[in-house]
Amino acid sequence: MRFDSNRLNQSLEMPIGSNLHPCECFDDHTLNSQQWENTTQHSEPMALTEEQQERIRQNRERALAIQRQRKKDPEEKERKATPPSTEKKRPLDSPHSANNKRPKVLVVDEDDENVSLEPFEEGASDLVTKSDAKKLYCLPEGTLQCCTVVEKDNPRHKSWSKMKLYHRSEVRRRARKRYGGRLGLEAERKRRQDERFANDLAKTKNIFQKK
Repeated sequence: MRFDSNRLNQSLEMPIGSNLHPCECFDDHTLNSQQWENTTQHSEPMALTEEQQERIRQNRERALAIQRQRKKDPEEKERKATPPSTEKKRPLDSPHSANNKRPKVLVVDEDDENVSLEPFEEGASDLVTKSDAKKLYCLPEGTLQCCTVVEKDNPRHKSWSKMKLYHRSEVRRRARKRYGGRLGLEAERKRRQDERFANDLAKTKNIFQKK
């Protein structure tokens, strides 16, 4: 503040009984608040250094990272609270899957209706037993496992296990394909009959041999 030296001196020289207040000795324009406001308004803002700007940027990124982490924490807690299932799901194509236990579908050949039948096939049933499939059509066990099976009650003993029957048309088609047609199947059947006859004959000779 600026002081008026003349008034200061006058105030010091005032008599003791004077009614003049010492503050009245100062100039009324010495403390001008309007001038002070004008001075502060026209002052330029302080420019930030590169270090300060970098620090502000790092603080902003740290705050955003904390905010994102707070959003993830509830999800992770919920995930940890729920234990993963230890049950192993069986694939659909597994050999032990129930979906693989499908009934075999009989494949009907268009030529089955026009195929030439053997004498024992005319008027016979559409189903054959397992023993007839092996004896008459000379099919092995492995081929029969690939055929369609029809289970029926045993007419003589209903309390017994069900009979396994096969479609004659399918058995005939597989047999003729295996042995090269009807003639090949007949030849194979005759060969097996001759072989059984020879074995039976050999057993008969052994019975009558002298010890």
